[in-house]
Amino acid sequence: MAKILFLLKPNALISSIFEEEGFRYEEYQNIEGVYYLLIEKEGIALASGILSKIDPELYQINYLAVNKIARKLKIGTYAVKAMCTKVKILGGRNVIVTSPSSLIPFFKNLDFKIIDNIENNSFLMKKRLKFAKYSKNNNQY
Repeated sequence: MAKILFLLKPNALISSIFEEEGFRYEEYQNIEGVYYLLIEKEGIALASGILSKIDPELYQINYLAVNKIARKLKIGTYAVKAMCTKVKILGGRNVIVTSPSSLIPFFKNLDFKIIDNIENNSFLMKKRLKFAKYSKNNNQY
């Protein structure tokens, strides 16, 4: 079974997957409100991402990398859903991501909507998180 972890600093597994993808993530180190996602199984990094706080209600997915051996296994979907759940736990209500045009269908399947066209075929996408309705009658969500 894969483990989903959120770390305050990148570890060797996170570094290896980011370096394999050519991501330069050093700028996010030692910044408050940054969380590193790691999905790993038996010591192998399946996916990693960086989640950063923009303001109390808005977080951004900065990098999302899925190991080549784990592609087409819905690991990217699990990673985004885990990041959205983390944002809800932290009190956030919205998540944004800058997506290349090739990944727009992926993010649209996860309820992200295009809110701006950025240069070089990149698009800013946003998801408003849904919360369960609280019932006063039975104190349940």
